Amino acid sequence: MRRPLQGETDERVSAGVDPAVARRACDEAARVEGADDLELAMAIAGGVAEAVDLWSSVVRHDPTGRRPVRLLLTARYEVWVIGWTEGQVVPLHDHGRSGGARAVVEGRRTESGPDRGGPARRTSGAGSVHPLRAGLIHEVANRRPEPATSIHVYAPPLDTMTHYDESTLEPVHVEHVLDVPLLQSEEASLPAEAVNRG
Repeated sequence: MRRPLQGETDERVSAGVDPAVARRACDEAARVEGADDLELAMAIAGGVAEAVDLWSSVVRHDPTGRRPVRLLLTARYEVWVIGWTEGQVVPLHDHGRSGGARAVVEGRRTESGPDRGGPARRTSGAGSVHPLRAGLIHEVANRRPEPATSIHVYAPPLDTMTHYDESTLEPVHVEHVLDVPLLQSEEASLPAEAVNRG
């Protein structure tokens, strides 16, 4: 699947998701005039979080591995829903040139990352929306026994993620994010490359 060229209006919505619900959630958020990409991403994440019918039937809480589901793809941004079970973690990574936002819609997630003087840690619960600035290096985990669900908006859509050594913060692996199809059916599975997205 190719990405749309600049000026094209190609938008895709996952099968099983009511396109009208997706459109209302994202259109309302996109009306933020003069918003930069982080403000827009936060508005979209908050709007999608409130549109429970959009993501609740497709989120997956699989104890054998995270299963991110791409809900929406446009030339400017993409939206994912990710289910987390106890102990699931994405070690230190960035989102390449993409910024964005994430909203926790169920449970609690812990995010930590390098900071002057030691690691910074934040635990966020349902209802929280936080920006993800381009270049942010963080680890994301569900450290609680109950499942967690989060909505992620990346602008522009992800093309790389760099993974880092926890001790030295040196890059150890650059993951080239392949075009991941929108969910085709309840039985559809994502390629292994997409499972570590966080």
